[in-house]
Amino acid sequence: MSQLADEVSQLADKVSQLADEVSQLADKVSQLADEVSQLADEVSQLADKVSQLADEALQLADKVPQLADEVHQLAIRSTYQLIE
Repeated sequence: MSQLADEVSQLADKVSQLADEVSQLADKVSQLADEVSQLADEVSQLADKVSQLADEALQLADKVPQLADEVHQLAIRSTYQLIE
């Protein structure tokens, strides 16, 4: 009977130890989930910045033809001034 009680006690200790390990793993999983969430937020913010920069690049690209025309006009005027 004493041997059975010892075995039960040992099993109870193992169960308690396993429960502690499971609890520690659950804490790690929770911590990793928080880190993943934080990284996802950072990725989202970076994606917003990239989108914003892309919009700015498109706006600048839209100005290029107008600026090219202005440079062309200045070149023509400069040429006429040099001729005169």
